[in-house]
Amino acid sequence: YTEDKAAMFLTAGVGNYGGWSDMGFFAGFSYRTMVSPKVGIFVQPRFHMVMSDPGVNLIQVIVGAQMPLGNK
Repeated sequence: YTEDKAAMFLTAGVGNYGGWSDMGFFAGFSYRTMVSPKVGIFVQPRFHMVMSDPGVNLIQVIVGAQMPLGNK
């Protein structure tokens, strides 16, 4: 993505929420900051909408760490 110390990314996609009739989409953003040259921490809030049930709206917040696998 980027080698900047801090970065923000938009995220969006389509998902399967329990079966082929339970399709939906999500959108949100991801903010990442590097805590060392190879380790970053991130937070990613996303809004989900299931098309088969308009009453089902989810807000998901993911927090984690990321690091490269391999030599890069």
